[in-house]
Amino acid sequence: MVRLVRIAGVLLLTGSLFSVPGGAVLQPAPPLTDYLVSAAGVLIAAGLLLSPRRWITRSWIYASLLVGVVLIALAVGLFSDDYAFFYVITAIYGALVLRRKAEVVAYVALITLALLAPLAYDDQIKEQLHHIFVVLPVLLISSLFVVYLRESLERNVRNYAQLADEADELASRIRRSVGLPPQREQPRG
Repeated sequence: MVRLVRIAGVLLLTGSLFSVPGGAVLQPAPPLTDYLVSAAGVLIAAGLLLSPRRWITRSWIYASLLVGVVLIALAVGLFSDDYAFFYVITAIYGALVLRRKAEVVAYVALITLALLAPLAYDDQIKEQLHHIFVVLPVLLISSLFVVYLRESLERNVRNYAQLADEADELASRIRRSVGLPPQREQPRG
């Protein structure tokens, strides 16, 4: 779990740092106060990366997911709707760290609402729809693909563990059948 929180920190730090030059090249240039979003992202990322392991709980993952959506929504509103593509990265991370499909569906629904939010405040509807229709399918396909890969990996790990247990049991029966003493348990890991 700590590793997953550290990954969230790396993702948040990367997005926050790259949003600065990304905003700087916009014309007209955004006001300096808009970069407070980037600064907040860097500070939160530092907290995720530097906090002691004993402090980190599962709730940190949920918090990092929510913070990611909020900061991206602010960047979309303040800088450019191009920042909406960062939603894809957070959706991929969410599909990796959320264990129940219902959680993944709820998270993707939250991201989708955030992706649709500019339709409520931006008067360039066609431009917004263009970004939504480009980002949304990538976001959905990426999330589904990561869930599929994660579940396949978890299933394979369970199958290999079961196979190893069956092989151990077979080896024990063979040893008993030929009169050898039972083999001492070796710790796995």
